[in-house]
Amino acid sequence: MGSHLIEDIGVLVPQGVVVSISADQAYRSRDLWRAISQNLVFRLKSGPAPASMGTPQPLPDVTKDTSLLVEQNRLLMASLEEQRTQNAALLSAVDQQRRVLEMLAEKVSTQKVEVQYTHAPGNAIAPTTPKVEGTIVSGPEVPMFIPSSIKAENSKTRIATNRDESEADLEEARNKLRQLKALKQ
Repeated sequence: MGSHLIEDIGVLVPQGVVVSISADQAYRSRDLWRAISQNLVFRLKSGPAPASMGTPQPLPDVTKDTSLLVEQNRLLMASLEEQRTQNAALLSAVDQQRRVLEMLAEKVSTQKVEVQYTHAPGNAIAPTTPKVEGTIVSGPEVPMFIPSSIKAENSKTRIATNRDESEADLEEARNKLRQLKALKQ
C-alpha cells in the first residue's frame, strides 16, 4: 500500500485510510490542494468523522537513516582519500619511468652498435657474416643508417654525366632525351 506525504503540514496519508485535517490547516496547505488536484488524495464532505477514521501518521523518523548515510559518507571519503594516495604513487612511478626512458634513449643515441646479417638461402643466417659498424641516432633529425662497410674494398664505380644547357621548350628536351637513350642502346 502506498501513502502520500503532505509536506507543508507534516501529515502522511496512507492509501485507503481516512485522515482528518483541521479546516485551518487544509485552507493554508498548498501541498494538500496540489495533491487533491492531482487525485493523489480525495476531499470528503465535512461532517462527523466516520468510525474508521485513522489518526494522522507522524513523519517517519529520519535520524536512523541519516546516521546510516553519515556512516556511508565517511566510508566513501576514506576510500576517496585512499584512491588519491594510490593515484599519487602511480603518477610518481610513471614519472620515474619516463625519466629512466629518457636516460636510456640518450645513452642509446650515442652508442656504437655492431650489426651482423646476411640473407642466405632459406632465410638462414650464415656463420661467416660481415660485421657492420654504425651509430644509432635518435631525435627529430635522425639520419638514415648507412653501414660503413656497405661496398667491397676492391670495387670501383665511376659515373659519367653530360651536362647540356638550353633554353628550349619541353618538346626539345624530350627529343634530346630520346637521342641519348638511342645512343645507349
